[in-house]
Amino acid sequence: MMTLTIGRAAAWVVGALAVALAHPALGNDGAVRKLQEERLGVLREVARHARALYEAGSTTLTTVDAAERELWAAELELTDVPAKRVEILGRALGAARTMEEYAQKRHETGTGNGLEARQAKAARLQVEIELAKERGKAAAAAK
Repeated sequence: MMTLTIGRAAAWVVGALAVALAHPALGNDGAVRKLQEERLGVLREVARHARALYEAGSTTLTTVDAAERELWAAELELTDVPAKRVEILGRALGAARTMEEYAQKRHETGTGNGLEARQAKAARLQVEIELAKERGKAAAAAK
């Protein structure tokens, strides 16, 4: 059984965000859009469930973070409006910062390792890069 580490979750999430960012509103014809919206609804339920499990002590913060980031990637797939994408990535950045702080604390207390902390930092930096790009697009669109 493969354990989901912060590093693995961060790598997966960065990949998902990269696809969503590279292909905004990809294939949003009626049938595809309906499937994307259905998936988004399911991912909202998954994220809510993951948070509830975490609050009950039944899962890890990594699981919650991965669920929320998959949700954001799905949201990004549904819009090419720069301001909306900035909003989505702003929330993703907040979660990435939380994950980085969590990974760093785990490393400092000996319950995690330096690799996880560096991977979380790299993931946060990637989200910051993508957010900066989207902010630039939003500024250009506003002119």
